[in-house]
Amino acid sequence: MKQAVLRLQNEGYISVIMANHMFSRLTANFGRNNFVTYEKLSKFDLVTCPCSRNCGEEIMYDNIGIGSECLWYGSPDIMMLPYGGVCGIVVPGDSKSEDTEFMVEISNIESHQKTFVENRDTLSLRAENTVQRIISMAITFSMFQKVSKPTLNLEQSPSTSMVPIIAANARQFDIYLYDSKYDILLRNMGPPIPLWEDETIRKNPAKINLSSVLQLWMTINYLSFQPQLRKEDIEFLSGSCGLLSKLAKDKLEKIEATLRMARWFYPPEKPPRVTGE
Repeated sequence: MKQAVLRLQNEGYISVIMANHMFSRLTANFGRNNFVTYEKLSKFDLVTCPCSRNCGEEIMYDNIGIGSECLWYGSPDIMMLPYGGVCGIVVPGDSKSEDTEFMVEISNIESHQKTFVENRDTLSLRAENTVQRIISMAITFSMFQKVSKPTLNLEQSPSTSMVPIIAANARQFDIYLYDSKYDILLRNMGPPIPLWEDETIRKNPAKINLSSVLQLWMTINYLSFQPQLRKEDIEFLSGSCGLLSKLAKDKLEKIEATLRMARWFYPPEKPPRVTGE
């Protein structure tokens, strides 16, 4: 897998290879456990995995997204379906590309943060438009998980309000967590987490970092591990994201009432303008 994802520069191909050969192997689900969204590659472009001539593994595609027209809606590049939940994975492309699918309400949450980058891979994960998209998705997915428990058959599972989103490229990844109950947004400290052992990255074959794989496995299957903050951390960080305090109660209720998984989302219609006679 390593030679293939580093050789191919197209982020759509990288999405397919990583979905087929890594993320799908880490998902606790006995049925369909992942798919690549249409935004990255059309199913008419690739039918089988491009990692090698001998692979031949079928690519699972779909265009299902999650969201609300009142907040944010869209699809991750890879949708993981662990038992009882959802986990989105973003595979960023060129950091100079434009991304306008996030909504105004949350486009400025992290605009004050400036991150120093050391290489091109880090830049692709930490570019402002990429970070804004991931934050929008993290918030939306967490709210969706909160309101959709009955439809996801989670009545017998312990409650968790902290839901992860993964941003990954061929070499490293970031993990974002948003707690929709306490309005807390977290990301791994420091630079992105390496996917490969540093001393073998230039060798053939390279060795995958097993500690990183364990972190990905625990993140994707978060409902099995129920990530929770300590009480003192919740008290210290509660409201630190700054989103819920900006939403009126009726606005939040409308967002939660319209959150869903769907193939198509439509911008809300504006009320007719009333003019005086």
